[in-house]
Amino acid sequence: MKNLRAIALAAFPLAVLAVPAAADAVQPSAKRVCGRYSSFTLLPTDKVRPMGAGHSSVSMLVSGASGDWIYYDGLIDEGEAEKAGTLVYNEGGVRAYRRSNTAKAYVLVSDKAARVDGKVPFVTISGVEFNMADLENSAIKGTNADLALLPLIQPGVTTSCHIRWKPGTGLVDGENDVDTGRPTPSE
Repeated sequence: MKNLRAIALAAFPLAVLAVPAAADAVQPSAKRVCGRYSSFTLLPTDKVRPMGAGHSSVSMLVSGASGDWIYYDGLIDEGEAEKAGTLVYNEGGVRAYRRSNTAKAYVLVSDKAARVDGKVPFVTISGVEFNMADLENSAIKGTNADLALLPLIQPGVTTSCHIRWKPGTGLVDGENDVDTGRPTPSE
Protein backbone atom coordinates (compact mmCIF):
# COMPACT_ATOMS: atom_id res chain seq x y z
CA MET A 1 0.00 0.00 0.00
CA LYS A 2 1.29 3.48 -0.80
CA ASN A 3 2.55 5.84 1.89
CA LEU A 4 -0.24 8.01 3.14
CA ARG A 5 -0.11 11.76 2.63
CA ALA A 6 -1.93 14.46 4.55
CA ILE A 7 -5.54 13.90 3.49
CA ALA A 8 -9.07 14.80 4.48
CA LEU A 9 -11.58 12.12 5.43
CA ALA A 10 -14.92 13.30 4.00
CA ALA A 11 -16.92 14.21 7.13
CA PHE A 12 -13.95 14.00 9.51
CA PRO A 13 -10.95 15.97 8.19
CA LEU A 14 -7.86 14.68 10.00
CA ALA A 15 -4.18 14.77 9.10
CA VAL A 16 -2.65 11.33 8.57
CA LEU A 17 1.06 10.58 8.73
CA ALA A 18 3.05 7.57 7.56
CA VAL A 19 3.72 4.90 10.21
CA PRO A 20 7.27 3.55 10.72
CA ALA A 21 8.09 0.68 8.33
CA ALA A 22 9.09 -1.52 11.28
CA ALA A 23 5.39 -1.92 12.10
CA ASP A 24 4.75 -4.97 9.92
CA ALA A 25 1.71 -7.21 9.81
CA VAL A 26 0.80 -9.17 12.93
CA GLN A 27 -1.03 -12.48 12.62
CA PRO A 28 -2.43 -13.69 15.97
CA SER A 29 -5.35 -15.99 16.81
CA ALA A 30 -8.62 -14.20 17.70
CA LYS A 31 -7.42 -11.28 19.79
CA ARG A 32 -8.38 -7.74 20.71
CA VAL A 33 -6.44 -5.08 18.81
CA CYS A 34 -6.48 -1.63 20.40
CA GLY A 35 -6.05 1.60 18.52
CA ARG A 36 -5.94 5.09 19.96
CA TYR A 37 -9.41 5.17 21.62
CA SER A 38 -11.17 1.98 20.51
CA SER A 39 -10.54 -1.64 19.57
CA PHE A 40 -11.66 -4.56 17.43
CA THR A 41 -11.52 -8.34 17.50
CA LEU A 42 -9.05 -9.75 15.02
CA LEU A 43 -10.23 -13.12 13.70
CA PRO A 44 -7.77 -16.05 13.73
CA THR A 45 -7.32 -15.99 9.95
CA ASP A 46 -6.91 -12.21 9.69
CA LYS A 47 -3.82 -9.99 9.70
CA VAL A 48 -3.53 -6.34 10.69
CA ARG A 49 -1.02 -3.65 9.86
CA PRO A 50 -0.99 0.05 10.66
CA MET A 51 -1.57 2.47 7.80
CA GLY A 52 -1.18 5.87 9.41
CA ALA A 53 -1.78 8.07 12.41
CA GLY A 54 -2.60 11.63 13.28
CA HIS A 55 -2.59 13.59 16.53
CA SER A 56 -5.75 11.87 17.75
CA SER A 57 -6.34 9.05 15.27
CA VAL A 58 -4.95 5.83 13.85
CA SER A 59 -5.83 3.68 10.84
CA MET A 60 -5.09 0.02 10.21
CA LEU A 61 -5.62 -2.35 7.31
CA VAL A 62 -7.25 -5.66 8.25
CA SER A 63 -6.81 -8.49 5.72
CA GLY A 64 -8.50 -11.86 5.83
CA ALA A 65 -10.18 -14.63 3.89
CA SER A 66 -13.24 -12.44 3.25
CA GLY A 67 -11.14 -9.51 1.99
CA ASP A 68 -9.65 -6.28 3.30
CA TRP A 69 -11.12 -3.44 5.31
CA ILE A 70 -9.84 -0.29 6.94
CA TYR A 71 -10.19 0.37 10.67
CA TYR A 72 -9.95 4.05 11.62
CA ASP A 73 -10.35 5.35 15.16
CA GLY A 74 -10.37 8.87 16.47
CA LEU A 75 -12.51 11.51 18.16
CA ILE A 76 -15.52 13.48 16.96
CA ASP A 77 -17.89 16.03 18.43
CA GLU A 78 -21.03 14.81 20.19
CA GLY A 79 -23.79 14.13 17.64
CA GLU A 80 -21.50 14.04 14.57
CA ALA A 81 -21.86 10.27 14.05
CA GLU A 82 -25.61 10.63 13.74
CA LYS A 83 -25.07 13.12 10.89
CA ALA A 84 -22.85 10.65 9.02
CA GLY A 85 -25.63 8.52 7.59
CA THR A 86 -28.34 5.94 8.24
CA LEU A 87 -28.57 3.95 11.48
CA VAL A 88 -28.08 0.26 10.55
CA TYR A 89 -27.04 -1.30 13.88
CA ASN A 90 -27.91 -0.65 17.53
CA GLU A 91 -26.80 -3.37 19.96
CA GLY A 92 -25.50 -3.14 23.53
CA GLY A 93 -25.12 0.63 23.38
CA VAL A 94 -23.09 0.53 20.15
CA ARG A 95 -24.63 2.32 17.16
CA ALA A 96 -23.44 2.06 13.57
CA TYR A 97 -24.33 4.44 10.76
CA ARG A 98 -23.86 3.62 7.08
CA ARG A 99 -22.15 6.67 5.60
CA SER A 100 -24.31 8.76 3.30
CA ASN A 101 -21.43 9.49 0.90
CA THR A 102 -20.54 5.80 0.41
CA ALA A 103 -22.39 2.63 1.37
CA LYS A 104 -19.01 0.94 1.91
CA ALA A 105 -18.22 2.80 5.15
CA TYR A 106 -19.73 2.70 8.63
CA VAL A 107 -19.27 5.03 11.61
CA LEU A 108 -19.60 3.39 15.04
CA VAL A 109 -19.99 5.04 18.46
CA SER A 110 -20.83 3.71 21.92
CA ASP A 111 -23.12 5.22 24.52
CA LYS A 112 -20.78 3.72 27.16
CA ALA A 113 -17.54 5.26 25.88
CA ALA A 114 -15.90 7.83 28.13
CA ARG A 115 -15.48 11.25 26.53
CA VAL A 116 -11.93 12.43 25.84
CA ASP A 117 -11.48 16.18 26.18
CA GLY A 118 -15.23 16.51 25.50
CA LYS A 119 -15.09 14.44 22.31
CA VAL A 120 -16.61 11.04 21.51
CA PRO A 121 -14.40 8.07 20.52
CA PHE A 122 -15.56 6.70 17.17
CA VAL A 123 -14.54 4.05 14.66
CA THR A 124 -14.99 4.04 10.92
CA ILE A 125 -14.72 0.71 9.13
CA SER A 126 -14.47 1.03 5.40
CA GLY A 127 -14.11 -0.76 2.10
CA VAL A 128 -12.76 2.39 0.47
CA GLU A 129 -9.45 4.23 0.72
CA PHE A 130 -9.33 7.71 2.24
CA ASN A 131 -9.49 9.15 -1.30
CA MET A 132 -12.76 7.17 -1.74
CA ALA A 133 -11.26 4.64 -4.20
CA ASP A 134 -12.51 1.09 -3.58
CA LEU A 135 -10.11 -1.27 -1.84
CA GLU A 136 -8.90 -3.84 -4.35
CA ASN A 137 -10.17 -6.83 -2.33
CA SER A 138 -12.78 -5.21 -0.10
CA ALA A 139 -14.60 -7.25 2.54
CA ILE A 140 -17.09 -4.38 2.87
CA LYS A 141 -19.49 -4.35 -0.08
CA GLY A 142 -22.11 -1.82 0.98
CA THR A 143 -24.71 -4.54 1.59
CA ASN A 144 -26.39 -5.97 4.68
CA ALA A 145 -23.72 -8.71 4.71
CA ASP A 146 -21.36 -6.01 6.07
CA LEU A 147 -23.34 -5.99 9.32
CA ALA A 148 -21.57 -9.22 10.36
CA LEU A 149 -18.37 -7.18 10.94
CA LEU A 150 -19.99 -4.64 13.26
CA PRO A 151 -20.01 -6.78 16.45
CA LEU A 152 -16.21 -7.07 16.13
CA ILE A 153 -15.81 -3.33 16.77
CA GLN A 154 -15.62 -1.91 20.32
CA PRO A 155 -15.77 1.91 20.23
CA GLY A 156 -14.21 3.45 23.34
CA VAL A 157 -12.74 0.17 24.65
CA THR A 158 -8.95 0.07 25.11
CA THR A 159 -8.52 -2.53 27.88
CA SER A 160 -7.48 -6.20 27.79
CA CYS A 161 -5.60 -5.72 24.53
CA HIS A 162 -3.55 -8.52 23.00
CA ILE A 163 -2.10 -6.15 20.42
CA ARG A 164 -1.86 -2.40 20.88
CA TRP A 165 -1.01 0.48 18.58
CA LYS A 166 1.63 2.75 20.15
CA PRO A 167 2.40 6.22 18.80
CA GLY A 168 5.73 6.25 16.97
CA THR A 169 6.15 2.48 17.31
CA GLY A 170 3.26 0.76 15.53
CA LEU A 171 1.69 -2.49 16.72
CA VAL A 172 3.13 -4.04 19.86
CA ASP A 173 2.34 -7.00 22.11
CA GLY A 174 -0.29 -5.80 24.56
CA GLU A 175 -0.63 -8.98 26.68
CA ASN A 176 0.76 -7.37 29.84
CA ASP A 177 0.06 -3.79 28.87
CA VAL A 178 -2.15 -1.75 31.17
CA ASP A 179 -1.71 1.52 29.27
CA THR A 180 -5.05 2.73 27.91
CA GLY A 181 -3.33 4.19 24.85
CA ARG A 182 -5.15 7.45 25.43
CA PRO A 183 -3.12 10.64 25.40
CA THR A 184 -3.08 12.89 28.41
CA PRO A 185 -4.62 16.33 27.81
CA SER A 186 -1.08 17.76 27.53
CA GLU A 187 -0.10 15.44 24.65
